[in-house]
Amino acid sequence: MPKPRKQRGRPPIKPMPEPIPDTPENIAKALLTTPPKKESDWKYQKEGRD
Repeated sequence: MPKPRKQRGRPPIKPMPEPIPDTPENIAKALLTTPPKKESDWKYQKEGRD
């Protein structure tokens, strides 16, 4: 009796978030006009300090 095959690909960890109820143009405008984060605000840098 052959073994069942493993499924290919990455297993889903989290469900997809709800879509943003706005036009793609407005979403792009909001993302491109906000100022960038300071270097001290990035999560990966805070985790490495412990």
